[in-house]
Amino acid sequence: MKRRLPAALCIALLTLLRPCTAAAGSPPRPEQEIKPGITQPYIVKPGDTLWDIADHFFRDPERWLEIWEHNLSITNPDLIYPGNRIWFDVRRRAQGGLTTVRPHPEVVIRPVQREPEGIDPGLMLTMLARHDRITNTLPKEAGRILDAADDRLHFGRNDLVYLRMETSAKPGEVFDIFRRSDEIREPDGRPVGTLLAHVGQLQITSRASDGIYRARITRSFEEIGRGDFLLPAATVDPHITPTPPRRALEGRVVHIRDDAAEAGQNQVVVLDIGSSAGAAPGTRLAVYRAGRNLPDGTATLPPEKIAELIVISPQQAGSFALVTASSTSINIGDIVRGTPSRTAR
Repeated sequence: MKRRLPAALCIALLTLLRPCTAAAGSPPRPEQEIKPGITQPYIVKPGDTLWDIADHFFRDPERWLEIWEHNLSITNPDLIYPGNRIWFDVRRRAQGGLTTVRPHPEVVIRPVQREPEGIDPGLMLTMLARHDRITNTLPKEAGRILDAADDRLHFGRNDLVYLRMETSAKPGEVFDIFRRSDEIREPDGRPVGTLLAHVGQLQITSRASDGIYRARITRSFEEIGRGDFLLPAATVDPHITPTPPRRALEGRVVHIRDDAAEAGQNQVVVLDIGSSAGAAPGTRLAVYRAGRNLPDGTATLPPEKIAELIVISPQQAGSFALVTASSTSINIGDIVRGTPSRTAR
């Protein structure tokens, strides 16, 4: 931080305004040294130097270099504090013309300003980089991975692979790599949809022969293998704003990414609430743990809230949601509910 304006600065300005004894002749009149129409006071800003202050008041700020050279008491030409107020009065030229005022602490009371609610785009990019799908109808494939140059079984980032494409592709085109995974079911066994695991991404480098292309894997979330299929790369918007659902929603957690047994904060879960039921990007939901039955069978305890979710990828059959807060682990079968706000329509 810059420091306060010392007496040395006033001495320097006095030197500037002192009659010149050089052979150049009489010094200019005070009104000729000062810029016309200057605003006063000048408030020192962070980063200001004596040059900046001189340039505000005087026609020739370069004279500050001469002042510093001829006044050894000025050891630091930036010895000023941000917030100092400086005036120049031509009528007080004999006293140096400058006045400084040190700022005093002031109590400022303002209404509380809250940051707009939202999810960190960096976190969203990380979570959405891998955009699995859940579907009741398998999509039309753009192609499949055939093999790699070194005949390995599994491939990863930067590996060169060969593809068989169903349609022509150009060098530079990007495709997502998927693998058909589990059949997702409700706790009672009813089908929800087929999980298509997004395992990586690749970019076409060249065409090798009729229908055969070379490509380099640019991203991998797990081991990539022969037979994994391709879909055109999806564009994902990471800017998701949490909002309450437009109508009451209720469903279940039916899957946890990576086949995990439990989920916690910043993990992704699959819900049986799809876009057709009202789920949308940013929909806020809560997870509840069903209450226990008392041993004597006289009552069942009420469900308790254990976590909060935000839908990040709603699809027809179900939705992927990010766990934003949790007080205990989330399990498959836990209840998910969403309550609309009073103003939602």
